[in-house]
Amino acid sequence: LGPVAIPAWRELLLDQRLDERMRERAANQLSILGPQAIPVLNAALADSNGKTRARAGEALRRLFSDLPKLGPEVLPVLEDGVTHPNEIVRHAATDALLRYDPQNVAAYLFVLRRGSVAYRNGALWNLGRLQKNPELVVPALVSALDDEEAPLRESAAEALGKFGPEAATAVPALVK
Repeated sequence: LGPVAIPAWRELLLDQRLDERMRERAANQLSILGPQAIPVLNAALADSNGKTRARAGEALRRLFSDLPKLGPEVLPVLEDGVTHPNEIVRHAATDALLRYDPQNVAAYLFVLRRGSVAYRNGALWNLGRLQKNPELVVPALVSALDDEEAPLRESAAEALGKFGPEAATAVPALVK
């Protein structure tokens, strides 16, 4: 049935009278339908029933983990997911975004601006490891030196060190 079935699966997911297995099946089906199901699952994250919220979060996690297989048109969906209010969804979208292309400096820079502390730290580490696009990366790393989280400041300094002479503009920020 594809995306045409989204409204029906939505009704099943949100119907409190149905048994848990049926509602879980609805969440699973929505996760298979792709990006078109994201608005329905997002709405279900606000449901008054905790199990419905958990099912929707898990369905979004599964959906995001499959999105990198779909191609570049899903990148905006993944980027939106990185800033999602639900932590499960945020982490799944971040994982998927970075798995989509582990060499994608733009994805790491995006996560560096918007991800959780753990993901920002990972982005810093990977940006240092890749040592690509210093004209874009070094300024972002210099900005991270002012982060309120000490481990992120340390990771930013370490990443800058890996750029060597290409990070010479960062010296004043490093010594302050």
